[in-house]
Amino acid sequence: MYTVAAIFYLLPTAVIAAGWFRQQKARHLVAANDLWRSRCVAGFLLIVGCATLAGLASSLNWLSLGGDPHGMGTPDGPWQLLSRCFITLLVIGITLALLGKGKGRSLAIGAAFAAFFAHTAVVLVQMD
Repeated sequence: MYTVAAIFYLLPTAVIAAGWFRQQKARHLVAANDLWRSRCVAGFLLIVGCATLAGLASSLNWLSLGGDPHGMGTPDGPWQLLSRCFITLLVIGITLALLGKGKGRSLAIGAAFAAFFAHTAVVLVQMD
């Protein structure tokens, strides 16, 4: 199950990497008055990267403690704090991405949704 969780988190990681390379390539084309928007996208990519790591750590810890998808049998642990950090970072990141501009922004928002999908998919696969 740990391997499945890691495979699910490869998609958001790949999208974040693509967005980061796109952002770096377009950085020199940004006008001086739109520099803050470019920085918002770069900040978002950094935040969603941290959120993806928090989500992966949360999923792995949740699985190591039993991983009951109904929430009744899984004991308390770091996975609860990491899950809250994951969701909070995604909300902050999407807010920053909405302020951004360019194609990197669409990749960044796609990475946030992919990270949320990966976090949810681990729970759904554990149900079986």
